[in-house]
This record gives sequence, C-alpha cells and structure tokens, in this order.
Amino acid sequence: MSPNDRANAERIRQQAASAARQVHEITVASAAVISERLTIGAKALHAPSIAAATEAGTMIAEKAGASLASGVALARSSVAFAAEASSYALRETASLGGGIADLAGSRSPIEAGLVQGEAAARFFGRALSHSLALTALSMDMGLAALNPFHAGVVANAKRLKPGG
Repeated sequence: MSPNDRANAERIRQQAASAARQVHEITVASAAVISERLTIGAKALHAPSIAAATEAGTMIAEKAGASLASGVALARSSVAFAAEASSYALRETASLGGGIADLAGSRSPIEAGLVQGEAAARFFGRALSHSLALTALSMDMGLAALNPFHAGVVANAKRLKPGG
C-alpha cells in the first residue's frame, strides 16, 4: 500500500467512526424530540396554543431545510467523486496503451506472459488505490448528506429538553 492508500484507509476509518457516532446521536435525539413533540401535540388537543401550532409549523420547515441542505451538500461532494472516477478512467486508458506497447515488444510467448502478469499486478494495485479513494469520497458524500439532519435533530433535542 502506498502512503496515499494508507491515508485513505485511515480517513475511511475515521469517517466510519464519525458516521456511527452521528447515527447514534440522531437515534437518541430523535427519540427525545418525537417524545416531546407528541407531548406538545397531546396537550394541544386539550388546550390549543400558539406555541404548539408554531412547533408543528417548525417541524415542516426544519425537515425541508435539512433536506435542501443535504441535497446541496450531496451535489457538491459528488463533483469530487465524478472527478476521481473520470481521472481513473483516463489513467487506465493510458495504462492500457502502455501495456499493449509492452506486449507488442515481447520477443517470446514466455516474455508475453510475464508482461501480462506484471500488467495484471499493476492493475490490481491501481484498482485497490482507486477503490480506497472512491470509498473515502463516498463516505464524504454520506457524511455531507447526514450532517444537516444530525445538526437539526441534536439542536431540537436540546431546545425541547424539559427544563432546557
């Protein structure tokens, strides 16, 4: 593994830990928010209030805002993913040309077999590097899409906390 591959592998590990933490926090905070909003709604059935109506309206706006922010973040981060995929395709095309030239220069079937074996080994090394890079970029995309929802639900849990 190259130093860049090691860096991508470490980045993926950190991203996975961050995603797991955020999903856990979303789960816990969502339960608290849903519970508190159900309580507000139940009380509003018996004694309607401006605060309850405001909270109901806030829910829709928050979800729409988080969805929009998530979509924008996903679109922005997908540019890096597409650039990496395109760059890889160009590099592989160039590598294929070099491989064909090397194969054409072989002086015997044994040498041609060695050239093919070396080309395959280099390809699998490049494929590993590419898959690590794309995995790291995919994690970037996922975290970018998750962040607005995480921020919103955690903020709501704090805001709606009884006595808070």
